[in-house]
Amino acid sequence: MTGRKEYEIKTIYCAVVAVFAFFLAVPVLRLLAESFASEAGAGIANYISVLTGKGFLTALGHSAAVSIASAVTATAIAFFLAYTIQYTNVPPVFKSLIRTLATLPMLLPTITYGFAIIYSFGKQGLLTRLFGRQIFEIYGFGGLLFGYVIYTLPVSFLLILNTMRYIDKKFSVVSRVMGDKPLKTFLQTVARPLLGTLAASMVQCFFLCFTDYGIPTYFDFVSRFRSGEMPIGIASYSTYNTLMVSAPEIKGLWDFTLIPGTEKTDENGNTYIDRSDFITGSGTMMIASDDEDTKQRAWEFMKWWASSDTQVRFGREIEALLGSSARYATANINAFSQLAWTADDIEVLTEQWRQTVGIREIPGGYYTGRHITNAVRKVINDQEDPRETIIDYTITINEEIAKKRSEFGLPLE
Repeated sequence: MTGRKEYEIKTIYCAVVAVFAFFLAVPVLRLLAESFASEAGAGIANYISVLTGKGFLTALGHSAAVSIASAVTATAIAFFLAYTIQYTNVPPVFKSLIRTLATLPMLLPTITYGFAIIYSFGKQGLLTRLFGRQIFEIYGFGGLLFGYVIYTLPVSFLLILNTMRYIDKKFSVVSRVMGDKPLKTFLQTVARPLLGTLAASMVQCFFLCFTDYGIPTYFDFVSRFRSGEMPIGIASYSTYNTLMVSAPEIKGLWDFTLIPGTEKTDENGNTYIDRSDFITGSGTMMIASDDEDTKQRAWEFMKWWASSDTQVRFGREIEALLGSSARYATANINAFSQLAWTADDIEVLTEQWRQTVGIREIPGGYYTGRHITNAVRKVINDQEDPRETIIDYTITINEEIAKKRSEFGLPLE
């Protein structure tokens, strides 16, 4: 019976291993085959292109350096914390606190301690203000090292702590009784049994850091502008209101101006900067009715609401109640110029409005911007071919436009 059970266990084990090997091997082999495919046929052109690309070796070196430094640092700190718990007479309450703090980052989203670093060590961070200078550049080597150590510390700590539990501490007692020096006792009875675990910890931490890359699918410009992570951006002028509320600590340290442009030459040979920007409009049906009197009244109400006098009055009253953070984006330029904007702000916004170009909305046009963004993300995050990706999304965009034109009875050609 015993032999039969062992046979059954081995059979199940082999079957599980085979299934996992299959589902692991197939994607890897397929990926490997795709890496040799190119427009010119099978070959190593893709590898040559990547390896000889501008900045590749520099980027690889930087990634390896920060990953190695993070792995060594995280392992050293984890060893110190685990040693404190297993080999010292620190009160149990402090040991429990150390264990909790060392594993806490593993339970939190990475963005949590990312923001903690920004608000502590950023240009406007708490510790930066306290010391009067930025301790280290959070968007350089120091910032990456700090973040990666927090990220990998729980893994390293748990590996080392679990191994330390199985080390027989009687060997340390015997070593001291035999008259060995403290350093020799430490090396022979603590460090030596942990060599394999320490090596595994550094390898694990290295690959966690080295393979951690990508771009965010969404970012909050206001938060990153406030922290200094995004010192410049192109956004709606209504962002002014948001910054006045959410970032009072940088009040007076920022301003807005014309968007960047392209230097061009007109038909007379004069050079100018083309700052033209596009804008899309949206329409709202206030009321749908067959009653002509109701339609006329609705139209008169719309004209009254969008008039300069009404817009100015509403804008001033809401700003008087809520402050400059509630400065209203008026329905017309005349009303805008009568609100409490500075002369410089009015000049900048008026000049930008002069160069604004309206783009007519079409049925299904919302698919265009949406899928251009999707295409960019797919190319960067999934390393898809740019040309094929934009062609695929163009087909999707055109299908939606054709569908909507048919729905509204518009010609397709």
